[in-house]
Amino acid sequence: MASKFHSIKGRRGPQKATIATARHQMVSIFYMIKNKEPYRELGGDYLLKLKPKNIAKSMIKRLESLGYEVTKKAV
Repeated sequence: MASKFHSIKGRRGPQKATIATARHQMVSIFYMIKNKEPYRELGGDYLLKLKPKNIAKSMIKRLESLGYEVTKKAV
C-alpha cells in the first residue's frame, strides 16, 4: 500500500494519494471477503518492477532537467 501511496503522491499530491490509497484498500478488502482469501503483500518495490523501462526513462529525464548529461547503457 505504501508504494501505491508514494506513486500517486508524486503525481497528484498527498491528499489525492490518501484517498486513492484508501479506495485501493477498500477494493482489496472487498475481494478478500468475496474470494475468502488472506491479504498478500506484494512488496514495497512491486510497482517499480512492473515497468522498469518507464522508470528509467523518467529518471533520465529528471537528471537531464537538473543539468546532467546522461548516456544510456543496458546491463
